Amino acid sequence: MTKVLNILKEEKGSVRFCDWNEKDIEVLNKHLFNTSKPMIYLLNMSEEDYIKKKNKWLGKVKQWIDEHDPGATVIPFSANYEYRLVELPDDEREKVIKETGAPR
Repeated sequence: MTKVLNILKEEKGSVRFCDWNEKDIEVLNKHLFNTSKPMIYLLNMSEEDYIKKKNKWLGKVKQWIDEHDPGATVIPFSANYEYRLVELPDDEREKVIKETGAPR
């Protein structure tokens, strides 16, 4: 636990990036540290960029994540698009999704 405290407090790091032996992992698993869990990055995009499936920052952000948190999941989405879809009746929602070709 001293090593964990040092990582979190002094190094400002994440538990998941350290080398742990089996005994360490057994102890760590009992505490469920947030920094030991895999990260999921949600990238909020404009409706237009989300539908086009591209954005001028998407590649740069993905590259940064790959360098600083290898193996992390990146999920692009558009909160505005999702909000608009939720407000539509079911039949219109399906029509908009088909017309735009946006991911579901």
